[in-house]
Order: sequence, then structure tokens, then C-alpha cells
Amino acid sequence: MGDVKTKLQKIIKVGNSYAVTLDSEFVKEQGFDKNPSIMVRYTNKAGVITAGNKDKISINGWLTEDERKGYIASKVTEEFRDWVDKTLVDDAEAMEKLANQ
Repeated sequence: MGDVKTKLQKIIKVGNSYAVTLDSEFVKEQGFDKNPSIMVRYTNKAGVITAGNKDKISINGWLTEDERKGYIASKVTEEFRDWVDKTLVDDAEAMEKLANQ
């Protein structure tokens, strides 16, 4: 447990969102300064936030099936979702025929 650190961190407002500050030493040790994306899990009931280096963790072992689906869905762009929605409407008749084969 020598590598576990506990400390109060600030929550800051950034535009319409909020961010949590991290120690610069920790950011460098984890390589977040080179690849700033991290995996974050929120537990609403307990108010717990868990974060990890997305390159060092396996989403299959770290996340539940629902969380994996949410993570994958979050990587889909709004433009792609709009295209899929439009395609489903425009080609509704063909989709219905395919579904009933």
C-alpha cells in the first residue's frame, strides 16, 4: 500500500463543466502529459470517482458490461449518430424487409 496516496483535490469550473486538479508529479508518472485521456468511472450512490490510465487498464476487466457499452457509445460522434438516424428513416422500408427475412 506504499503507492496509495490520499489527499484533498480542488474541483474547478471549466466552462459548463467541472474538473478535478491532479498533482503534476502524478500526471507525469502516469504519462497523462503525453496522452491526456483517462478512463473515469462514476458511482452515483456512493459519490465515488475512480480514474485510471486508459493505456494501462483493460476495459474488459475494469468495467462492467453496461459501463463498457457506455464507454464505447461515448466514442461515437454526434455526426455518425445523425447519419445513422437519417439512414434508418430514409431506408426504413428496406430495413424492415431485411429485419423480416
